[in-house]
Amino acid sequence: MVRLTTEGDAVEIDITVVEHLKDVLTHLVRNAIDHGIEPPSRRQEARKEPCGTIALRARHEAGAIVIEVEDDGAGLDLGRIAERARALGRPVRLKTLSVAEARSLICEPGFSTMGTATDLSAAAWGSTSSGSGSSTSAARSMSARRGERHCLHDRCL
Repeated sequence: MVRLTTEGDAVEIDITVVEHLKDVLTHLVRNAIDHGIEPPSRRQEARKEPCGTIALRARHEAGAIVIEVEDDGAGLDLGRIAERARALGRPVRLKTLSVAEARSLICEPGFSTMGTATDLSAAAWGSTSSGSGSSTSAARSMSARRGERHCLHDRCL
């Protein structure tokens, strides 16, 4: 079970920006449901509500629009990300992978810690994000640690 909340209904976004971000945001929400939110039994063991929450927020900040997708799941599993990166031939140290390095890895096209893609999350986020030729520039950052909330910030300039 997952609850979706939204904030920023009054934020106006140009349709070209919406078109640029809709696939990425859809994919992020699907990934949060598929990979981030734990099953109700695991959530209860972690003293969380059985129903997970995904928050989609939009706000103005310093002349830009900031869009956040946040879930209250288990957070990034740095060990699993490092193991997958090593399996793909990336030179990472299993014991010392930083959160910043993990963020970078999980945003690469095709990178996934799942053995097989599911119908819900299907493809890696990096493969769905827009490439060159876009009239909208975006700066993405993520914050997440194991056991903490996972949040993606997308600043549209």
